[in-house]
Amino acid sequence: MRKDMKKGILLLAGTIIVAATVTAAAETLEKKDFDCAKTLAQRCESCHYRNRICGRIGRTSERRWKAIISRMMRHGAILDKKTAKKLARCLAALGPENELCR
Repeated sequence: MRKDMKKGILLLAGTIIVAATVTAAAETLEKKDFDCAKTLAQRCESCHYRNRICGRIGRTSERRWKAIISRMMRHGAILDKKTAKKLARCLAALGPENELCR
């Protein structure tokens, strides 16, 4: 009985490790496929100077970015929900010293 339990635990641990690795790889690929600067230039800078956006970077949470982007979409910004979520995540992850705001 103990041997079966050990095998089960090892199998479960292995499954968790594989799932975590696949998830991390998918998130990394998603980040590489998404161009934050390009999206910002195409969707936000038609109404806002980059300085205004960069003034919030490093001080604004992902949740707050989502709210700001949702409000902009109500005002006419053209973004689908998936892109809006990626943009919010990207902007929240940037620190005050970043390539986007140089």
